[in-house]
Amino acid sequence: MHSLKVSKDNDFEPREELNESGKDSLKWNIEKNNFESITHRVVTSNKKKMRFRRDPSKNFKKTVTRVAGMLIQDLVVIFDEILNDLMLDKSLPIQNFPQGKIEALKKYVDPEFEWSIKGSMELIAVRNAITHSKSFWNDKSLRILKDYDVISQIEFNALLGQKVIVTFPMVFEYKKSMRTFINQVNTGTIE
Repeated sequence: MHSLKVSKDNDFEPREELNESGKDSLKWNIEKNNFESITHRVVTSNKKKMRFRRDPSKNFKKTVTRVAGMLIQDLVVIFDEILNDLMLDKSLPIQNFPQGKIEALKKYVDPEFEWSIKGSMELIAVRNAITHSKSFWNDKSLRILKDYDVISQIEFNALLGQKVIVTFPMVFEYKKSMRTFINQVNTGTIE
């Protein structure tokens, strides 16, 4: 996100430094892969100069939207793994889908933080629509929201088939919901 802001603030200049920045990024990882990737077997000259193929100022809005969507997907992958660990810690049977894991773990969440359950379910629904429905609200994703009283039937009907629009503030709000839910489950007990 910072890179997008810096690039935009500088009118996507200096473009002539793109090649050097790309080469420099190859040195960032100090570890090597622990497997031999097929991509390593492809012989390339590595002499091609990196360049912009499209005018970045014309594609900025689409890029920002795609990055926000990608971060939503990444959050769910990370969240799902943490939910697995929490279920193991609580000696609960692992569920197949993140919403089933949230359902099984929500009993550890203090009622004051019920919003974190709904926010986490909304994160899952948004991710599902982005991933499985080409970023359009579908019945399955909206049903998650309706079942957790995040939306009403009227909102359900209005959203069905509409484009999912994700903004950067939403990424941080979902992260907060997810983090709060995790912390609640970690510290919560069943009475």
